[in-house]
Amino acid sequence: MKKIDIKKIGMWFLICLFVFIASTFLHECGHGLANKIHGVSVSTGFNRVGNAYKYPSDSDFRAGYDTTQTFLLDFGVPVTLILAVAFTAILLIKKEWKDYSVQFVAAFALCNSIIRLVPCLLSIFMSLFTGELHIEDEIQTGQLLVERFSIDWVIAIPVIFSIAISILCYIFVMKKKRQIQFLIFKGMALSLWLAYAVSFFIENWLDNIIRINWTV
Repeated sequence: MKKIDIKKIGMWFLICLFVFIASTFLHECGHGLANKIHGVSVSTGFNRVGNAYKYPSDSDFRAGYDTTQTFLLDFGVPVTLILAVAFTAILLIKKEWKDYSVQFVAAFALCNSIIRLVPCLLSIFMSLFTGELHIEDEIQTGQLLVERFSIDWVIAIPVIFSIAISILCYIFVMKKKRQIQFLIFKGMALSLWLAYAVSFFIENWLDNIIRINWTV
């Protein structure tokens, strides 16, 4: 039976925590850039999009701001999925890993998979249980596809696509890790998901400190 290596778990946890926060920040920047391109001034941080020069703690953070996506070309989800696919590919293509740098590669692949997988699954289950559509980025894109093509079922295409890509990346990485010494230790998956949970609290805290204003 493998012994728990506290040092390895701690390092892996911190790497995953950093990657979750950094990747979510890039995801939000994708939203910000898309809004700017489409002539909408917004501010982005580590979790929420709102009015330019405003913070989530401000009462008018979203005053008059339409939280519903109004354009198909949004970079938030694509940024996350590209990171997941790119780092999964790097992990699979490279034959030998001689140091702990592989943990950063694996973390970027796994964390970005989780960043889209969990919200999409929650959106589906909450919609089924409540009978009301639970809005996520992919659902908003789906709604725009319905408006454009007048076909109701296309609303599911973006969320199914994100779930499929996320699951495939997660499975491929977890299978590959069995061949890499630096990724074989007890508690790896648990610390990964714990880092995901902790990242929420840190991202919400940072959201009120660091903002980028995408003005037009």
